[in-house]
Amino acid sequence: MKLKLMPVLVALSLGVLSACGSHEPAPEAQQPVSLTVDAPKVTVLNAGEGAAEIVSFRDSGVTQQVAMEFSDSFEQGTGDVATLDPQPPAHPNVETLSAAVDATVSGESPRDVTLTMKDPKHSNIAYASDVYSTSGFQLSWTGQPTGRAEQVQLSAPANSTDQGRAVAELYLMKLLAQPIIFPEEPIAPGASWMVENRVAGDSTMLRNSTYRLVSRNGDLAELEVAVSERPAVSALNIGDQGGQGELKVMQSTSNGTGHFTIDLSKPLPTAGEFFLATRVVYGQDETQTRVFQDFGSGIKFS
Repeated sequence: MKLKLMPVLVALSLGVLSACGSHEPAPEAQQPVSLTVDAPKVTVLNAGEGAAEIVSFRDSGVTQQVAMEFSDSFEQGTGDVATLDPQPPAHPNVETLSAAVDATVSGESPRDVTLTMKDPKHSNIAYASDVYSTSGFQLSWTGQPTGRAEQVQLSAPANSTDQGRAVAELYLMKLLAQPIIFPEEPIAPGASWMVENRVAGDSTMLRNSTYRLVSRNGDLAELEVAVSERPAVSALNIGDQGGQGELKVMQSTSNGTGHFTIDLSKPLPTAGEFFLATRVVYGQDETQTRVFQDFGSGIKFS
């Protein structure tokens, strides 16, 4: 599995891709780590039909329990420009982390949400004990009633392992990478809007999510989403890795869809899922060798 995405390290003359993991020191146990979230851009594409209303969360003081399953995949390799499929694999080899999650919202302003992960289980037995040590791991954020997060904190239990904390962070941050944000403008059923955000971390990506309000009945809303992403940089300098020149992004293709049942009186979807698969192809103009990296990311609520 990918704990921290490796930089692309290529010796194109040999047709070989090599990589090494980045080993960042884990935060001190029980010492919250604060992160600032880049402000996403929200654009209404279609206001919908019928009576338009402001849609926002009204979950102050609420506690919610939900089962969640996070999925993640990463593969990389090389191929020939004439034969390499630009599309990501339809059925990537994913690993999953499942857990019960308690979500609480403070009764104060601004909106303050805290998620506590309980009894986490990982599909890869090699990480089972490390992941289980993170039971009690917390992800918190403050933000706006639209769903926009602004300030984030991560807090690990005292007895969690370094490996466990790294895994828990990787999976839980998928929630913030796929933000469910409503526009500030009034919308009606059938409305669609785009959320553009930067997914930082292993390999910074620019993600576009087009949401559609399928229906709304009071606090209950059904959403559909189509997701795509692309690298934030157009080329990588490989000189410091023993290569020559740049490795350019020759092509980037992604396919992502999802649906969510939202209760505006609760902080998390009560049901639904999404999955996004992306293939990024790197290369140089003077060679036919291509390097690909496949990413997969998903969340299921139940």
